[in-house]
Amino acid sequence: MREELASQTIKTIDTALKSGQVASMPELVRIIRALSKDEGSVSIHELADLINQDSTILTRVIAAANTFGYNPTNIEISTVTDAIHTVGFNRVRMLAMSLMLLDHAGRTNSSYEQRQMASISLTSGIVAQVMAEHAGVMNPETAFVCASLRNFGRLLLGTFMVHEFREALAAAEAGEGDAAFQRVFGLTPYALGYELLKSAHLPKPILNAVRQFEPPPGPDFPWSERILHQLATFSLTFSEMALDGDLPDSVFSQRQQDLIKKAGRDFPFLLERAPNILKEAEQKLGLLSAAAGSAAIGSVGRERLRHRSRATPISGKPELPDPVPPSYLPPGDAHAAPGINSPRGPGGAPLDSRDGPPAIRRRTAIEQALEALENAPHPTANPLPNALNAVWKTLRPQDLFFCGLDSSGRAFRILVGQGPLADRLGERTLFRRSERNAFFLCHERLINLSVQDIEDDRVFRHLPDWLKGADAPRSFLALPVHHQRLLQGILFVGWSTTRDSPFGNDELAPIQALFEVVAQHTNQRQSNRFRAVA
Repeated sequence: MREELASQTIKTIDTALKSGQVASMPELVRIIRALSKDEGSVSIHELADLINQDSTILTRVIAAANTFGYNPTNIEISTVTDAIHTVGFNRVRMLAMSLMLLDHAGRTNSSYEQRQMASISLTSGIVAQVMAEHAGVMNPETAFVCASLRNFGRLLLGTFMVHEFREALAAAEAGEGDAAFQRVFGLTPYALGYELLKSAHLPKPILNAVRQFEPPPGPDFPWSERILHQLATFSLTFSEMALDGDLPDSVFSQRQQDLIKKAGRDFPFLLERAPNILKEAEQKLGLLSAAAGSAAIGSVGRERLRHRSRATPISGKPELPDPVPPSYLPPGDAHAAPGINSPRGPGGAPLDSRDGPPAIRRRTAIEQALEALENAPHPTANPLPNALNAVWKTLRPQDLFFCGLDSSGRAFRILVGQGPLADRLGERTLFRRSERNAFFLCHERLINLSVQDIEDDRVFRHLPDWLKGADAPRSFLALPVHHQRLLQGILFVGWSTTRDSPFGNDELAPIQALFEVVAQHTNQRQSNRFRAVA
């Protein structure tokens, strides 16, 4: 009986989607399904075509991509393809999904439940993105996709089966829990979302993040997939509480503490940073709304997040100050991260404030290198040395090197670089493709690796031995260099001091943009050489 009811629910929603009962809802489902796929499954042209089909989202994506928050290098963007090349595939994908959800959250002619579920989906995705940036061990854009899609089933129920959804929600809140949805629909919203998205052949990690496991994934579950599932679960529950206008602040504070305590094993930074995570999520909502030229999220989301972030601090600790974007920290600021956020002039001396804004000073070399590569009429013969030199001048690291695969194609070694660590390592093997250390996420999953302190036990035990010596850096970045998911190597940047805050997108975006063009030039040069031989 329950199976028949579940089949009927799925059929009802599928029929409603195909008939277009709710304007643009089919487009939202279509774009979510398509854009949730792995980057290797959707080409740049396919992504551009998907966004181009919706003129409203197209306009907003291009407008947002031209703002400083998404395009710190200030490169003019006039097409979706320009946005993908400048801002990055994953960020444009996330931006498109965000804008679609933002649009549905603000539609006054839609049901309250649809607007509320869209708001929760968007907020959940943004909270997960901020947490991933703080954790530094997963891709923030992937975290956004997983967390926003975890509410996918309820978004559809709140759109196409409103009266039944209200009945199930009321019964669930009265104490029935998931049993209420199984009684009314034959399956839970999680199961509905999973079944609908499974037919789109999404990557397994995303499907597992949407899926409801009983019992929850244990130690035998792949770590990277388990942590995404836990992050998506936490972000959705956290966002539901934060956006619940009927939940008193005192109750929210207590439930928040209980939730954070439960998630502490996977995300130990939460107890200290939860207030800032809410504030940063609220700021990202504001940035998104401003970039889209819309206040759609309005009182449903942003105002409630702002209120919650300023309510009673967790465990009676003093509320943390508003996060200061690293690029705008003045010279000598107490919160500046040593070696990165404290701008340096020639010889490593601190820049005087009259030398100009440190963010502009720090990015100048990278901007120049990026502009030169983008304006080159033909693929540059060897763009890597100039790109590395630009990073060296900009970030003033202790160590900087680019490592690639050796002739066997199984092990990575340094191809070019400088610094005491690079000198000591020489041409020795750094790690192999088969090794499940921290760099595995870099070269196999194409995920940025950002480490604030290598002495942190959560990180230290996953590092190779060559990163544990006396001359090893205390903080580092490892960025995969690839074009259309074809890996060319890993950029390693290390500093002699620990870092106080995670690396922000405003810091990473210019470096990623530069090396994406480096990879593109290299691919084109190799392709031209191959065609010449053929």
